[in-house]
Amino acid sequence: MNMTDYRLIPKTFVHCSNGGCTRAADCLRQMAFRSVNDRNRMAIYVLNPLLACGDECGEYLPAKPQPYKRGMSRLYDNMTVMTARRVRRTLHMHFGNAQYYRIVNGLRPISPDEQLYIGRVLREHGVGDSDIYDAEELRLTT
Repeated sequence: MNMTDYRLIPKTFVHCSNGGCTRAADCLRQMAFRSVNDRNRMAIYVLNPLLACGDECGEYLPAKPQPYKRGMSRLYDNMTVMTARRVRRTLHMHFGNAQYYRIVNGLRPISPDEQLYIGRVLREHGVGDSDIYDAEELRLTT
């Protein structure tokens, strides 16, 4: 994988300088380090090189895109009113008022972990979790 635009990397992102690591080829931190070319940055954050590497590395970030979803406009279509109320209340309590509405209306992406939580809530209420999202986008997680 190639880092196409280093300017998209947040200034506080932690890089890895250990090119000899067995997981360096597919670690986002190592790829970012190899891509440092922005002369506007005087400094970057780098992991301690004495940390464990390879399979024991706790800072490894896979450089494969993760599926993020957007919007849930069809979420309540196939539910009874009582089930919809319970699901809405559970999601509302978990995410909070503002985030709940931003998620449902597609104003913010839904992470893979949040998708798992939403799926678990739906299954607990006897509702299938297929085809509830409006769109999918692939993102590198940082």
